[in-house]
Amino acid sequence: MLKTLHVENFMAFKKATFEFGALNIIHGDNGAGKTQLLRLAYAMTSIRAPIPLYDPPDMPVQAWLMMHLNGRLKRIFNVPNRDALIRRGAGSDDNISFGVTWSDDELLLMWSKNMKNGTFLVTVPKSWAEQRPVFIPPHEYLTYFPGFQSLSDLGYMPFDETVSDLCRALGRPSLPGPTDFNRDAWPWTGLLQEPMEGELAIENGQKFVIRTPGGDVDLSLAAEGHRKLAQIAWLIRNGSIGKGVELYWDEPEANLNPKLIRVAAQLAVDLAKGGVQVFIATHSVFLMRQIELLTADLGDSLAVRHIGLERSDDGTIVHQGPNPSDSGPVVALEESVRQSEAYLEID
Repeated sequence: MLKTLHVENFMAFKKATFEFGALNIIHGDNGAGKTQLLRLAYAMTSIRAPIPLYDPPDMPVQAWLMMHLNGRLKRIFNVPNRDALIRRGAGSDDNISFGVTWSDDELLLMWSKNMKNGTFLVTVPKSWAEQRPVFIPPHEYLTYFPGFQSLSDLGYMPFDETVSDLCRALGRPSLPGPTDFNRDAWPWTGLLQEPMEGELAIENGQKFVIRTPGGDVDLSLAAEGHRKLAQIAWLIRNGSIGKGVELYWDEPEANLNPKLIRVAAQLAVDLAKGGVQVFIATHSVFLMRQIELLTADLGDSLAVRHIGLERSDDGTIVHQGPNPSDSGPVVALEESVRQSEAYLEID
C-alpha cells in the first residue's frame, strides 16, 4: 500500500507531503493539482510493477529505473520533456524531486533542470510489486480499446499513457470464475451491469456487447454513464482490480446521475474494504457526502484520508486528515451554498 508521496517544485506544488490510507478522497478547485497528484502517484507506483514489454531486470536496479521513470513521466503527463513538469515560478537552478514510500519499500527520484544528466535515484525499491496499479480517467474507453493500444504503441494516438495502460488492462480476458479477492465483490459485476439490462461480454476479442435475451447489442449504444460502470465491472471481472491493487479514479461522477453516483460511492468503499487502495479525485459534493455516510460507522476498520487542495500564488496549499473537516475549504460546497442562497432569494 502506498503510504506517502513527497514532491518539491512539481507543477502546482512548491513542496508537499501527502499521507494516504485505504480510501483517499481528493478535492479542490480546477488547477489546484488533483489530476497531477493522481498521475504522479500512478507513475511512481506503476514503475515498480513494469510490464514485460519493457524487459525489466529480475530485481530493480538504478540504471533501468532512471531510464524508464523519466520516459514514463513524460508519457503519462504527455509533455515533450521532463522540464515541463517543473513548477512555474521556481528558480532555474532548483531541483525537482519525488519520493514515495510503501508499506514495505521506498523510491526517491531527483533531477536538476540545468544538468544534462542530472537525474539520480536516492533510493531504489528492493523488489518489484506483484500487482499493477490501475488509472481510470473521467471518460470510458471500453468501447474504444481494441485498436487503441496498437495505434498508441506506434505513436499514432496523441493520448497520455494512462489511456493505453487502461486499454491494455481492458484487453485482459475475463476470468472463468471469482478469484480469491473478488469472491465477495463478484456480485458487483452484475450490479454494475444491471442498468444495461444485460450481461457484458466481449465478441471475438474485438468489441464489447450487451448480451440480452433478444440478442447482442453493441455497447456503444448504451449511455456513457452505464459504460463507465461496465468498465469497472470488467476490470474486476478480469482481475485487473483486485486485492493489493492501487486504483486511481479521476472524477468518478462524470456522466453519472446522482443515483449512479451512489453506486460508485458504494463501490469505492467496498473495494477499499476488500483490499484495493482507492484514490478518488472529485468535484462532487454529493459523492463526498455519500462516501462520508458510508464510512461514518466504520471507525478505525477502514483508514480514510481526506485531502483538500487550495490554490495560492505560492503553490497549492494542502489540507489533509482522517476527517472531512481536516481537508480545508470545499470549493464545490461553497459554490453550491452560494447558489442556494441566491435561489432562495428569488421571489
